[in-house]
Parts: sequence; C-alpha cells; structure tokens
Amino acid sequence: MMRVVTLITFCVAVTVSNAADNEEVPGSYILTNTVRDVTNWAGANVTIPDINFTICFWAKIDSWYETRRSTILSMAASAKDNWLIFELEKSHMVFVIKSKYSSVSLFETELNKWYFYCFSAEETLTHYQYTLNVGENTCNLVWVQKFSKNIQKQPKSKRDYAVGLVLFSDQDELFGGFDPEQVAVASISCLNIWSSVYQEDQLVDFAECKQEGDVFTMKPGALAIHGTITSEMKPVADEPKSPGKLWK
Repeated sequence: MMRVVTLITFCVAVTVSNAADNEEVPGSYILTNTVRDVTNWAGANVTIPDINFTICFWAKIDSWYETRRSTILSMAASAKDNWLIFELEKSHMVFVIKSKYSSVSLFETELNKWYFYCFSAEETLTHYQYTLNVGENTCNLVWVQKFSKNIQKQPKSKRDYAVGLVLFSDQDELFGGFDPEQVAVASISCLNIWSSVYQEDQLVDFAECKQEGDVFTMKPGALAIHGTITSEMKPVADEPKSPGKLWK
C-alpha cells in the first residue's frame, strides 16, 4: 500500500483499490450479502463518542438495484434513526450524520471493485468539522476534497451514544424499518471504529487491516448475522496491532 505524502487532519477518506475479489482485500473476515432482502443484515450494539471518532472499512458493491441506492452502513440511536448513514449510488456518495447534516458527492462507484473508506469527525475550539475526501491508489495516493462542513458548537456536555450498527441496510428505527430499495448487495471487510481522530497517512495504514479499533472491530462473533448473509475467514500472516503500538 502506497504511503500518503500530504496530511489532512479532518477527513473522510476513500482509498480506491484495484482489488477485484476477496483474495485481494487485506481484511481477514469478510461478510457478503447476495440478495436484496430486508431480512439480510448484520448488526451490533456499539457505544460511540458524540464527536472525535474514526470509522474505516473496505466495501465492494456487487449489484445495483433499479434505484441504485445501496446502504453500506447505518447507525441509529433511540432518539435519532439517522445518527449516521453511508450510502452509495452509481454516481453519488451520500452521507448523513445526526439526522440533519448531509452530503451528496459525485463519485463513480464501479461494481465488483473494493474501496477503502474512512470517516473522521473532530471537535475544534469553536465548531465541529466534517470533511469528505476521495483518494485513488494510482502511482501515488491522491486526495480530492468532495465535501467540507463546519458546524457551530452548541453548549452541551460531551457524551457517548449507544447506537445500533447495521451493515447492508438503512434503519428507520433501531434495528428495524428496513427498505428493500436501500439494501446493499455487497461485501464488507475490516470495519473498525476508534475513539480518536487520525491524520491521512495514519488512515492509509489502517487500510492494511492490522490495527483494531478500540470502540469496535468486525470479527467473528462481533455482529449478529441475519438472513442469508455469508461470512468468510481468511488466514492472516501477522497478528493485529493495537493503535497504541502503531506510531511509537
């Protein structure tokens, strides 16, 4: 994996991989949905910080529906069904956080091709900042900013949210209210969540799938699998590293 030379502090980064099948993706544990059915999903209860967190994962779309809307990942809290949504369309990438901040960015998603996605949200002294960048793994990893939004902070206490994490489908209610037109026929691997924000070169390190998230790591038993979702476990050469060992 190529290293990034430039650094971007607040970003959602998408690293495009030339991998065409599961043998090429670095992740050892892969979940796949082959049918657009609302009974097909994988989920887990996760406690995530309100701000200052990072989510990374590999994903591959295998088929488009007529509407071409495929929800890779969604999070719902009891009071917010759209706490976080990451949805791909044929020529767009849709991102929603906390029910009201959304982004629609032009991005051509090729079928049967693995992409690496990272979303980071950070708090500054005066605001929250969400930034969307897309990077392609050519001779060098080149980042293009697709979306940037500064949200003025509201006076309130920091807290953690207990959310329902669902793969392959959007939630209109906690672990439910699925829409068949938003189900993703796709594969997902190497999903990790950290309670910190990382710079761009560190996000690229995460694409090697050797660091586990301190909030959540997708591995056997971590998600309840429903319907006909299949799992694949590949042997790995190296043991996962903890985040604290990565840059010491």
